[in-house]
This record gives sequence, structure tokens and C-alpha cells, in this order.
Amino acid sequence: MTRDQGHVRAVDFAACDGHGRCAALLPELVGRDEWGSPVLHSPMVPPDLLPTPGARSPRAR
Repeated sequence: MTRDQGHVRAVDFAACDGHGRCAALLPELVGRDEWGSPVLHSPMVPPDLLPTPGARSPRAR
């Protein structure tokens, strides 16, 4: 996958509280190691997992 086919992501380990929410919400992108820290399956987010332009967040109501 090239950079123009998706968005690059990274984990800010200094800001991570280790609750596992990222792995629970996006198991296809994020896993957890034996200590509960996030492990990225790939640094790229596939386009089909990105929000569509104009889509509203459930909290934006």
C-alpha cells in the first residue's frame, strides 16, 4: 500500500494509558502485546476504514 492509498498512523506511547480502547474499537488495525500495550498491525489505515467526506460523528449531533 502506498501513502496515497491510506493514512499513516502511529501510537503516542507517552500518552497511552493502556486501557485497550484502541484495540477494542479497531481490532483489524491494533492489537495488544502481553503487557497490554498497543501493537499496530500496519502503519497504514486502509481507505475503506476512513470516514467518508461529510460523514458526521455520533457525538456531533
